[in-house]
Amino acid sequence: MTKQIWDKIKEYSTVIILRHISPDGDAYGVQFGLKHLIGANLPHIRVLTGGVSLLDLNYIGICDDVKEEDYRDALVIIGDCANAERIDGSGWEKGKYKIKIDHHPFYEQYADLEWIDDVAPSASEMVAKLALDNNLQVTKEAAKALFHGMVTDTGRFLYGNLRPETFLLANFLMTTGFNIEQLYNNLYQRPMNIIKFQAFALSNFTVTDNGVAFLKLTPDILKEFLITKEKANNLVNLLGRILGIHIWAFCSQDENDEFIKISIRSTGLKINDLATKYGGGGHHRAAGVKTNSWHTVDALLNDLNLLAKNINQSEGK
Repeated sequence: MTKQIWDKIKEYSTVIILRHISPDGDAYGVQFGLKHLIGANLPHIRVLTGGVSLLDLNYIGICDDVKEEDYRDALVIIGDCANAERIDGSGWEKGKYKIKIDHHPFYEQYADLEWIDDVAPSASEMVAKLALDNNLQVTKEAAKALFHGMVTDTGRFLYGNLRPETFLLANFLMTTGFNIEQLYNNLYQRPMNIIKFQAFALSNFTVTDNGVAFLKLTPDILKEFLITKEKANNLVNLLGRILGIHIWAFCSQDENDEFIKISIRSTGLKINDLATKYGGGGHHRAAGVKTNSWHTVDALLNDLNLLAKNINQSEGK
């Protein structure tokens, strides 16, 4: 599959790389890792990265202003996105050929060629494999972006479907000599408002008798800490470091947005089926839902609590 994808890339003079809305480190890793790989190995190809840029991830790259006319006769590659509804970029359907590179469980087919590896810890790892399989020149910028995607989607290699290949590919990227210390500085250093928000989160979450922890973040709370719901929910794993918690979630709503974003994680319980029930989806241990009703939030949290209760009872806890 990796050779088939690289051969297809060679056929085009314009390649546009997209990812999901509300991007994370892995989404950026796919976009900019692939962009730098194409730039180094096929410099005659025009490569554009679409979607809304996040200031917090500018150290990985800044997205281009992609116009609808750019898609004409272009190859469109969408990374880290299981369903078409979540693609960040209008007009992508007008691309001449579409490729999906994704590590989420299959949701729907929207591309002409789809490479899905739902046991891969990150989509960035898949792109690193593409580079290795095709003996590509990997620049420091490409390696930094892909390594960033790998470490952020695995919690710094703490969770996920880690496998020996993951570390072989990480080593492969590190041989380029990119500045890993600076990368980790970018990952760990936080502005003061984020530190204060973290303190608030750890002091105000709710936990059920069955080990389900959650935090409801209303527009007033987010406004107080000058934080968006995307930034807040990216910190959901704060609750996962507490002994006795099996499932945890952040439920956030911005001041000018009717939708509530729910980010759910677990230590091992399969939570994506419940996320799908409420219109969301994701991985077995990392999933999300978007809703416009706090009643739906409560219903989902109740179902998560029942899931944890049933598991605890079956294990005799």
